Amino acid sequence: ALLTEGYKHACAVLRDVTIVALQGNFHDLAQYPIFSEPRNRLLAMLGNTLANLDTELRFFRDTLAGASIGDLFLLDFTQALGDPERPAEIMASDSALSGVREAHERWISGIFRRFFRDMQGIEIDIELNTDCAIRGSYELSYVARVDVGTASPTKRFVVFRIRRYDGDLLERSLAK
Repeated sequence: ALLTEGYKHACAVLRDVTIVALQGNFHDLAQYPIFSEPRNRLLAMLGNTLANLDTELRFFRDTLAGASIGDLFLLDFTQALGDPERPAEIMASDSALSGVREAHERWISGIFRRFFRDMQGIEIDIELNTDCAIRGSYELSYVARVDVGTASPTKRFVVFRIRRYDGDLLERSLAK
């Protein structure tokens, strides 16, 4: 729905520009017909999309192999608030690590309440991961620990993740 609305808006505002919107698996982007026509393109990765890639470098190296000289890439990312070599610095400066907001907790726990009807409890925390592929970056993982109310041990789910990047180091990594 978001892609459809964005496409409609872009068509209404950018009348003299050819706009192509693709819905699909962006790991298979090179297979889509957008790269078959010789023209300049603006590829955009907005929202939290970059953080949802398992390996950012592999995505840019392999998946965007169909891009041509003259194509532009617009990348939205969140700036790191500390050096991953000094986790205490991040813990002190990144307010997201102060705890999960009540509204976020309700939103995240909703899926578990619907799926695990006998759920006894849920605990949601944010974990800091400083072992990331891009130098200068770190990840905040929203982790739900769910007591499913059976003989099974508590189940652990990573339900959301956010990565924060040092812009200069991200640029250098992607330039390679």
